[in-house]
Amino acid sequence: MSSPLNDPSAPPAPSPQQRALAAWFATGAGAPPALDRTRFTLDWARVTEAVSLFAETDHGRVCLEGIGLLDDEELIVARYEEISEMTRLHARAQEPSLVGLAHVHPLVERARKGEMLDPVELAAVAHAIRCAERTRLGFAGLASTLPALSRWAPQLVSHPEVAKAIESCLDADGQVADHASPTLGPLRRDVGRLRKTIIERLERILRSPKYEGILQDDFYTQRDNRFVVPVRAGERGDFPGIVHGHSGSGATLFIEPHEVVALNNELRVAEFEVVREVHRILSRLTSRVAEVADTIQTACAVLAYLDGLGAAVRFGRKIRAEVPLLAGRSQTPRLLLKQARHPLLALRESRGELRVVANDIHTAEHHRGMVISGPNTGGKTVTLKTVGLFALMVKAGLPIPAEAGSVMPIFDQVFADIGDAQAVENDLSTFSAHVTHMMTFLDACGPRTLVMLDELFGSTDPEQGAALGRALIQWMVARGAFVMVTTHLSELKDACAEHNALQAASVGFDVERLEPTYRLRCGLPGSSHAIAVARRLGMPAALLDDATRLLGTASVEREQMLTRLEGMFASVEADRDAADRARRQAERDAAEAASMRDDAARRRKELLDGEALALRGEMRRTREALRTLVAKAATPAAAAVVREALDAAERLTSGYEEESKVEARKGRASFAAVALTSGAKVWVESLGRVGIVVSEPGSGSRVVVQVGAIKTTVDRSDLYAPEEARGASASRRVLSEPLPSRSVMPAPPDEVTTKLDLRGVQADDAVEMLDAMLDRAVRGGWPMLLVVHGHGTGVLKRVVRDHLIRSPYVKKFRSGGQGEGGDGVTVVEL
Repeated sequence: MSSPLNDPSAPPAPSPQQRALAAWFATGAGAPPALDRTRFTLDWARVTEAVSLFAETDHGRVCLEGIGLLDDEELIVARYEEISEMTRLHARAQEPSLVGLAHVHPLVERARKGEMLDPVELAAVAHAIRCAERTRLGFAGLASTLPALSRWAPQLVSHPEVAKAIESCLDADGQVADHASPTLGPLRRDVGRLRKTIIERLERILRSPKYEGILQDDFYTQRDNRFVVPVRAGERGDFPGIVHGHSGSGATLFIEPHEVVALNNELRVAEFEVVREVHRILSRLTSRVAEVADTIQTACAVLAYLDGLGAAVRFGRKIRAEVPLLAGRSQTPRLLLKQARHPLLALRESRGELRVVANDIHTAEHHRGMVISGPNTGGKTVTLKTVGLFALMVKAGLPIPAEAGSVMPIFDQVFADIGDAQAVENDLSTFSAHVTHMMTFLDACGPRTLVMLDELFGSTDPEQGAALGRALIQWMVARGAFVMVTTHLSELKDACAEHNALQAASVGFDVERLEPTYRLRCGLPGSSHAIAVARRLGMPAALLDDATRLLGTASVEREQMLTRLEGMFASVEADRDAADRARRQAERDAAEAASMRDDAARRRKELLDGEALALRGEMRRTREALRTLVAKAATPAAAAVVREALDAAERLTSGYEEESKVEARKGRASFAAVALTSGAKVWVESLGRVGIVVSEPGSGSRVVVQVGAIKTTVDRSDLYAPEEARGASASRRVLSEPLPSRSVMPAPPDEVTTKLDLRGVQADDAVEMLDAMLDRAVRGGWPMLLVVHGHGTGVLKRVVRDHLIRSPYVKKFRSGGQGEGGDGVTVVEL
């Protein structure tokens, strides 16, 4: 028998991307009852719902609400790599924007089955194709810096020609345009002509004295898609036509006049021809969609997946979550969670509703579990739920609300028995219900299993409950499970000392103020403080003395020892908190000092730049005045004198410009002899802006650099290390925008008018590009500048012209004339 490994007819093994998508769209349905109850107990649905609210698409939102848990360690690692890369994109505002992307999978499926899509549905498909294309191009251009995300680029086959075909047939209102076919426009004009003729005749009838007293009112309307006029029911015999209906009271009849019956017939036929032509166009476009249905659906599934990654990143930033380090299946499970917070409480904290006490939760490598003790309402259950949710979040590939460097195991299975499990409908006591629930997962316990048991057997006889609890813990640990237990039972606390595989931990309680501290103290068992709390609450002293006596000397000494240890631990914690506060204050002071220093440097630079700008303007005006004097000189000798002064001014200006360039280059290292890599940030001296290297130059001297929303080719010697103060403007590129192919090159010296094309550029980038071009134009002595901004919404044109009004370089400007581009162009005289 041949195996799939050597059977050529066997289907190929799914790729990691295919397995990732399959897991993403597996909604978690069909899980074992024990896992379902665990997720319910841990409020997993509330966590996934909270994450889904950060999605940009309905499809991504639905997938996140029912996100499947990963069992493949390779997929978990890959997803965290993608989350890390998406986090970097988010920090630079470069993540794919999928706002407005509809869930088109059902639409494409209908097209595949031959059902015609309407214009709105086709427009949604075209938009999805464009989103896929923009995202593919964005990832493909960042393959060296985003290896994990760029692996999705081949799956984003989008067929832009289909989108173009759809878009070319739809107008701005999303309806089939007249130019969608050679016959549709004329057919619609025929309909318009017939309507106009019918309306003119109806208006003539309404104004005719012949029908005065017969017509109910002076308006026309439609009934059964035919034009009619309102006639008084009693005058029916005096108005020739066809009755198409009556009013609710019966006092008015709606009659189609005989003289427009033929025209109405022609109109109906013409309208039918329009409908038939529109139907033909929509059917043709639907067929185009059906031809590429598989690739569109795959691309849209990838976009929904990427939307989920983006939502996870935005949720993570909201609650200050980090990607954890993973203890894989080949490693011993251990916890090393730094400043961990319950995800839902962290979300509430981000909204300012409460303050969460973060805790370090850690176990040594030889520990196979943790027994947490301490008073009620102290945070024991929250600690269990936090670890349980972290385990599920790791299996879903979500960042966890803990500090960077936290270590979390990958558990194959997660089981929890938390809360009051009493089942009245099944006639079960609390104890019986807990035992019944535990029986659903006992046999499944094994290596890489996390089991959380809250108040283990605390609902039965303490002595027997403690014995059962110790036996149960030992049974699970022997099978390789990682067990976390909360308890008030002293015997279970003692189990940590006897069983080296268990880590003791406790939650703090301030007896003086009768308040929990919510601090978890790993390595220290805790007291329940029952007698101390009762004493603070005013219970009679004699009664409490009797309780102490009944408790026994050993138990009293044990409680006193735990209380002393808690006090010592609290003192250490207080010292540590004070040190942390001092460190944070020192960091804030240092940051404030650095900010003040940067502000001072920026203000100084702005002042110097302003003075330099004014000086350049003065130099320009001096040169213009001298040129005018040369032209007006009365004698050749006078002209020679003025020309000599003009040459001196030109030399002075040139020297100043070169000195300014040298000053600007100070502190920046040249990249002339340095190896450049794709994605490196550089300062482009000729443009005065920060850019990103698009392609590695190799051994040549020419480098392609992305500056704002444009690409430009410059010489390597023009590149320097970027100034940090200007670096922020270099990373505003958004992957959702198409990558433009235009390049800006210096204009030839003999070209009278230089053109700057800003179409498709964001307003902020347009202003920076315009300033850079104005600087170059003035330095080059260009008299004119042609700024192309297009019409669009008019925003870019308004921004450009508002900026030109304030520019000291600009003498005047006007809209483009005939042959220059009209109002979509601004002609600037410098």
